[in-house]
Amino acid sequence: MLRAMNSAISGLRNHQTMMDVISNNIANVNTTGFKSSRVTFQTLLAQTIRGAVPGAIGRGGQDGIQVGLGMAIASVDRLNTQGVLSNTSKITDMAIAGDGYFIMTDGAKKYFSRDGSFDLDQTGALISPATGLRVNGWMASTNAAGQKVINTAMPPSAPLTIPLGAGVNAKATGGVSFNGNLNGSSTDLLGTGVIEDTDIANIGKTAFAVSGTDTVTFTYGGVTYTTAALTAVAKGAVVADLATSLQTAMRAAGGAATVGISVTVADAASVAGDAALVFKGAKALSFGTSPSSALDLGSVLKGRASTGLETMTTSFVAYDTLGMAHEVTVKFEKQVATASGVTPAIANNTWKWSVANLDAGTNIVTTGTTGTQASGFVTFENAGKFQSVVTATATAGLTNPAETSNLTGARVTLQFANGQAQGQQVALDFSRMTQLQDGNTVSAVENDGYPTGTLTSFTVGSDGTIMGSYSNGVQEALGQIALATFANPGGLLLVSQNLVAQSANSGIPQVGVPGIGARGQINNGQLELSNVDLSVQFTDMIRAERGFQANSRIITTSDEMLQDLVNLKR
Repeated sequence: MLRAMNSAISGLRNHQTMMDVISNNIANVNTTGFKSSRVTFQTLLAQTIRGAVPGAIGRGGQDGIQVGLGMAIASVDRLNTQGVLSNTSKITDMAIAGDGYFIMTDGAKKYFSRDGSFDLDQTGALISPATGLRVNGWMASTNAAGQKVINTAMPPSAPLTIPLGAGVNAKATGGVSFNGNLNGSSTDLLGTGVIEDTDIANIGKTAFAVSGTDTVTFTYGGVTYTTAALTAVAKGAVVADLATSLQTAMRAAGGAATVGISVTVADAASVAGDAALVFKGAKALSFGTSPSSALDLGSVLKGRASTGLETMTTSFVAYDTLGMAHEVTVKFEKQVATASGVTPAIANNTWKWSVANLDAGTNIVTTGTTGTQASGFVTFENAGKFQSVVTATATAGLTNPAETSNLTGARVTLQFANGQAQGQQVALDFSRMTQLQDGNTVSAVENDGYPTGTLTSFTVGSDGTIMGSYSNGVQEALGQIALATFANPGGLLLVSQNLVAQSANSGIPQVGVPGIGARGQINNGQLELSNVDLSVQFTDMIRAERGFQANSRIITTSDEMLQDLVNLKR
């Protein structure tokens, strides 16, 4: 009977421990990052009354007789399942989606936690406001190129600091990228591509020669016409002959001959001495796509229209070494292809780019060391994709050997007149531009320069990277949060304030970047709720109550039996 009472006492005591665990789980049902626990039981040693007897000839064996001596707690296990993530919209709140723990430090000892309800202290350090412990990670540093980098190969020994209000120095513009389209429609100003005369003052007296007879197919006002055969003529008569032939072709087809098409000669403006034919009409005018090669003008007129060379202008902001902004204008002009053997050679689908002076001439743009306005040529493939770009010198056109190898952009030099560093080199990247039938849409989309600014806000990425946003639009990495995982997270020691500590059976912390390996990702603006399931806890509470109640009945019954035993003497 005493043995029964002792067993019942062990049942009472350990079911009370089970109730204690359940009570703690329910008490922490709303504790951030809390992990519920469970109790498992095991039997104690049994008293052997008779040992087992093996069987013999003609007789079977006998089992041993043992009486159990009660029960004990086998373990109190922590259930490290994922808790529900709740949105808080607070930028310093963080939740871990997956395995891992935040690393917290007081400067001497490290702790670990799933509670990501952080804030910034007066120094900008990322801390747990409940404990004052600082969050560990990697701080960004500046490399030799002036870029912010995070070295996650080193242990994350530095507390993370986010210095809101801190300034960032200006960065001089060193490169600008352009995106968009240059109108790939037929050009409007047409030239033979032959340098007829270097006397620009008398270019109007220059004409073009036709070396043989041919016809010209053209479309005017939506109607297609073909001229009679042109007669070979020398310079000085081709302009009048072309105009007459076009008018005659329309008249022969019943078109309105009173609406004239004028043909004049003008400087092509791209290269000294290059003449061009200018066609003007009241209706849309274009030329046939397959003229005979016998006509000198054939390769030029092929597929062209006549309302003026296509041009467009865009601009970008250049920041100097002091952070001052200067507007730079870039102009693109469609070019007329030159004939074979003509220098400089201008291919089809070529545009001239030029950069205007800065600040009304106070600060100038130069090309290389020539001291002239920066300009050059960008060429596209027949399919409209970027092909190449060169920067021209003052005298050699496209023959600058220092620039012809630069196939993804052009280079200009900015000369400032107000104390900034001189000779600022800026690379213009045209490689993302196209030449398609889609209008002119080119604009600067990337600029590596910026003025001074202050840190106004930050965000935390899924990999723990803290990106700072400055008032000047610059975004750069400030640091990165580290996470730790353990081979046996159930072996971690519970300490107060939602913290756990490493134990002899938890394994050493495996520290690294969130989202890599077994480590979970960071969810910014969220907190992980407790994983306590009240339905399970209430069910376990009933089990614990019934177990406790039943064991108490054993004690009561044993007591009555002892009382009966004592009464035998009376």
